[in-house]
Amino acid sequence: TKPSMSMLSVPRMARNTRSAIMLLLILGMALKTYGQEQGGQMYTDYKHNVFEGASVLERFSQLDTSKFTPEQKSFVERCKQGDPNSIYAAARDVGKENSVLLGGKKDVEYSLALYSFAADELDHPSSQAKLGELFELGKPPYVQRSTSVALHYYQKAGEHGHHSSLYNAGRILARGMTEEDIAAVQSGEARSDRFVQVDLIGAMAYLQAAATLHIHYPE
Repeated sequence: TKPSMSMLSVPRMARNTRSAIMLLLILGMALKTYGQEQGGQMYTDYKHNVFEGASVLERFSQLDTSKFTPEQKSFVERCKQGDPNSIYAAARDVGKENSVLLGGKKDVEYSLALYSFAADELDHPSSQAKLGELFELGKPPYVQRSTSVALHYYQKAGEHGHHSSLYNAGRILARGMTEEDIAAVQSGEARSDRFVQVDLIGAMAYLQAAATLHIHYPE
């Protein structure tokens, strides 16, 4: 019997995915060292100042769930238990106006703490990608723009095969510092290690991996 297309597609995609990740690992080896040297201290400072550890989950026990539906109560329980997808969804909710979990209020700092917990403690790729976006763009006064920290999170999400994060890591490295970044450093407003320098070899590694994954294993 001739194998069906569905029987062939999964192993073929798996091979192509592994090949793309292997390409990234081989071509990006120098980049990994670059990221550790240039962005390491900035990332350490960020975790020390923002990350709240277990207290992030403890706040779910303090929510007023008396008017929640059974489905919403079940969602809160999954968050308490540390389910990464639920925590990611909670981070999105509390960071918006009219948050369901917070009774119509908005708490950007708590949203950032939830994204951080899911990204750092649970290795959740969507949360890592979101933090990469937040740090690349900046969200004053909560998040100061830092392409060093953004690159760290894009790299982490990219290790899971997250297409857009691989692309964004390459894009950041290809561009380097903007005129605004340079001005901020020269004026003393920002430390130089908040921003990555141009690295075209590293950029090509990430862009090639992103393209290969997108062609053979669409999101």
